[in-house]
Amino acid sequence: MAITDVRELRSFEYSESLGEKGKITLNGSVELLALHDAAPDFGVLAEDTTVWAKLGNATIPQVGDLRLVAGTLFKVKTRKLAFYKGDDADRAIKISISYEAQKEDTEQPTPEEEEQESWRRLSVSTEQKECPLDDHGANGEFNNDPKAAKNSAGDPLDGLTENRCLLRYKYTNTKVATPNFNALTSYVNTTNDAPFIGGARRTMLCLGYNADYDDKQSLWTVSVEWLYDPKGHVVTVWDAGFNEIVNGERRAILDQRGNPVSKPVPLDGAGAAVAIGQLTPPSYAANNMAQLTFYPYPEKSHSNIFSEAGI
Repeated sequence: MAITDVRELRSFEYSESLGEKGKITLNGSVELLALHDAAPDFGVLAEDTTVWAKLGNATIPQVGDLRLVAGTLFKVKTRKLAFYKGDDADRAIKISISYEAQKEDTEQPTPEEEEQESWRRLSVSTEQKECPLDDHGANGEFNNDPKAAKNSAGDPLDGLTENRCLLRYKYTNTKVATPNFNALTSYVNTTNDAPFIGGARRTMLCLGYNADYDDKQSLWTVSVEWLYDPKGHVVTVWDAGFNEIVNGERRAILDQRGNPVSKPVPLDGAGAAVAIGQLTPPSYAANNMAQLTFYPYPEKSHSNIFSEAGI
């Protein structure tokens, strides 16, 4: 069995229809006739990519192919193959092909329509997060520099947490032609290296993105989310350990009997053990205990995500 010829049975037929929100949909169709030298095989015909002279040196259109007609770009939406009811019914197949396109809307939308069809938007929601307990002071005296929780003797109170309300920002673009997914992925699990959407450096963490393709519109809807933490997406811990730096060398911290300590000893932030006298009042008021800050997320210029990712 072989295909011997493919020709146009009915030329391009054109129609218009009014869709949702006043949009005009353009529809087109054409019928082809495929002749065979024996009983036809639908599977072979459906996959055929031969260039046929009677089709203007073109192949049989496949679903998703584009065709320019009178300045309008149509896309193949469906194909239907059926035996041809004619003289060659036993070895001819009729191929019915339907096209679709959207007509550009030249009318200016009303303010109400423009709001409904907004294609780029930013939404904000709140969520709770469990965080290490901070002390802002009875009268807010530590608001600008919250202190870690300590007992009356100045010892850190480990394990205490608080529930903080953080902001989740979601940016959505419903008309993205070709999103750059590699660029989008490169921003996930990064923080901002400069002020972004009102958030200071390292306060905006990119949580991830979602993308959905609309085959009818041939467009993507892409959403990107950030989590805003005014205290920054950093990890702060007390500086303590079993060793200290003495004259540039790392040595074990010894107790009063000269034995290595069995519990972590506070350090001063420069690798030296804090003396016992500095850890009890009134000397403790000098804040001899140090905290270390770690930065678990790399930084990127988040303001560039829109141009780099094409969103």
